[in-house]
Amino acid sequence: MKKTKFLMSIAIAVLSTGVIAPIFNNTNPVNADLTDDVPLVQNSSLGQGFYTPNQKVMIPNPMLRSATPSVFFSAIKQGAIDTWKKHNFLPSVTAAQAAIESGWGNSGLPAESNNLFGIKGRYNGQYVVFPTREWINGQYVIVNAEFRKYPNWSASVEDHGNFFTDNSRYHNLLGIKDYKQVARLVQQDGYATDPNYASTIIRVIEQYGLQSWDQEAFNNTSVGSLDDFTFNDNHIHISGWSAANDSIGKQYSYLFAMDADTGKELKRWSINRVDRPDVQHAYPNVQGSLHSGFNQTYTVPDELKGHNVKIMVRYSSDLHGDYDTSDYYFNQVVSFPASDSRNSIDYLNQSGNNIHAIGWSIGMYTEDKPYRYAIVLDANTHQEYARVKIVSIDRTDVDKYYHNFPNATKSGFNVNIPVTDAMHGKNIFLDLRYTNDPNGNGDFVDSWATGNVLTIR
Repeated sequence: MKKTKFLMSIAIAVLSTGVIAPIFNNTNPVNADLTDDVPLVQNSSLGQGFYTPNQKVMIPNPMLRSATPSVFFSAIKQGAIDTWKKHNFLPSVTAAQAAIESGWGNSGLPAESNNLFGIKGRYNGQYVVFPTREWINGQYVIVNAEFRKYPNWSASVEDHGNFFTDNSRYHNLLGIKDYKQVARLVQQDGYATDPNYASTIIRVIEQYGLQSWDQEAFNNTSVGSLDDFTFNDNHIHISGWSAANDSIGKQYSYLFAMDADTGKELKRWSINRVDRPDVQHAYPNVQGSLHSGFNQTYTVPDELKGHNVKIMVRYSSDLHGDYDTSDYYFNQVVSFPASDSRNSIDYLNQSGNNIHAIGWSIGMYTEDKPYRYAIVLDANTHQEYARVKIVSIDRTDVDKYYHNFPNATKSGFNVNIPVTDAMHGKNIFLDLRYTNDPNGNGDFVDSWATGNVLTIR
């Protein structure tokens, strides 16, 4: 992943008061209101790609000044602190870089893409095309490039943290608590070509007191990693770890399945922690880092079906996990399909004392249910009259149209069901069942073929 600073729409100028303020480049005139048509010249004191007016001051368009420094910092504070928790990258440096790169979120790129840091590429396939200056064949030229498009600022801040952990050349600055040292390493490691980039970061941090964010993060340090969050064969596997300095006295642990769209709790499970010596080695100063692991497997509960799900892990002094808590949220999202079943009866008839049925049935969450039954039910009372085992047969035609359903390829059946005395004169239909019980009970998924009713003679 390549990081290129977005420099065409905004530069940062240091005013005589020492305040850092956005100055817009006139190559993107929609972003600026000029007192006159004033040409811009490169300001070498600010580094390559930074421009300021030649003589007169350029006034930012007031319509774009919706995010003042205080509003901007309030909006990104929690995400910046979470970056320390997850990536060990200082919140103060995250915030200062966001302000510098985006002009408090008011420059053209973040306005179109919520991209606060000018990271190139695509984010979940989303991007915008924006002009930028590139050093090509010994000179700077203007080119159009793809920049990541985020749904909101929080996603941009989170991806900024990912950038530093995904690129090994920045690993020397992770976990360092001195913002001045981190700022210098950011520049030294090649994040920016501006020779004054580190000093600009430091100036913003000190002017706005962002060091307090670092102390807030240190005092409430919690770290964690979700090693695996997948579901297969109707089972969820959740493994990882979390440790927190404020977990002292919180002897109970829970995993929470949270709706990724609404943030509401869907399901919680009480868990027993397991030892993670690797975590203790990496975080020897974080409380409980040794006994921080979890490794759980569950059958997919109904509450999760049809939802996009995130995982939260909790320490609590309460047996039920409701109060005095320390929570850690993970960003991975798993989409669980809704419960669904389909069927088709191709042939249903009575021949003497037998009911002959041909067709197919499919259902979500049937991977762990190897037994199949055709159950005869009364069409009026739903009383069961009989059941027979189904031997699955190939139905490639079904798989062609319903390939997202498990077992669609072997969804067919061709069964004969003996007519009992209780069936005579009754209207019946078939319930087509997948189950984990050899006798057809236990955990099951049913598909009622109510559209095909047969009167038994």
